[in-house]
Amino acid sequence: MKIESTAKCVAAALAAVSVVAICTLGHRLREMTVKFSIIESRMDDLSAQYDTLKQKMGIAPSIPKVSRSLDASPFLCENGICTAEDFHFIFPRGIVIGHYNSGCEYGNATLSVDGSSTLGGSNCPSGMGSVTFGAGNLASGGYSTITGGVGNTASGVSSSVSGGYLNKASASGASVSSGYGNAAGGTYSAVSGGYGNKASVHFSSVSGGYASEARGPYSSVSGGNGNVASGDYSSVSGGSGNTASNEFSSVNGGKNNEASGLYSSVNGGDSNAASGSRSSVNGGQRNQANKPVTIKP
Repeated sequence: MKIESTAKCVAAALAAVSVVAICTLGHRLREMTVKFSIIESRMDDLSAQYDTLKQKMGIAPSIPKVSRSLDASPFLCENGICTAEDFHFIFPRGIVIGHYNSGCEYGNATLSVDGSSTLGGSNCPSGMGSVTFGAGNLASGGYSTITGGVGNTASGVSSSVSGGYLNKASASGASVSSGYGNAAGGTYSAVSGGYGNKASVHFSSVSGGYASEARGPYSSVSGGNGNVASGDYSSVSGGSGNTASNEFSSVNGGKNNEASGLYSSVNGGDSNAASGSRSSVNGGQRNQANKPVTIKP
């Protein structure tokens, strides 16, 4: 009887302890639930405050990364060749085909086709909207283009070099089409080819030849060697060592001729001079027309 009574007492005590433990655990769980709710609420507040701070600082909200399946590619590829006939592609920053020039500060909306055989690329389209093909070419003017050649420079706004070697188009709208060492330095000036030619003022042009210069506004040299058109609207059509130095003066070929009078002209020959206003020399050698409206046959 004593053993049975003792066992009942022990069982009653254990039950009482279990009830107390369960009550205590439930109370603790309720406390933890309340604390967790408080922490969660504070975290939401901090997140809202952080978003507000980002908006004040002008920080764009983070964009979730989206994985893209290759099945969604716009390209159709077969035998190493891919096409995308039904799509347009927009590249606001630019495109480099071939080699990248680490020493170039590429402009926005640029295109470089760089087949340089040196280490890295050599072209540099640094102007806004500029284009470079060839090798070692620099297009630093806004909207300037170099479509071929080696070592060419287009630094004027909307200037262009079509090819050749070491040519320069340095003014707005200036252009060099080809040749070697030519320079178009006047606004809307042009050199079409040749070697060492210069169109140095606005709307001047040299069509070809060697070491000729159009240095008067609207002047032109059509070819030859060492010719100079320095007067406004003056022209030299060819020959060697000819000069048209006054307004509307012209030399039409020959050698070492000079038209220095207003509206004067020399039509060929050797070492002729038309220095009078509206004077002209029509060929021959060492003739001079030094008075107004003088004509030397």
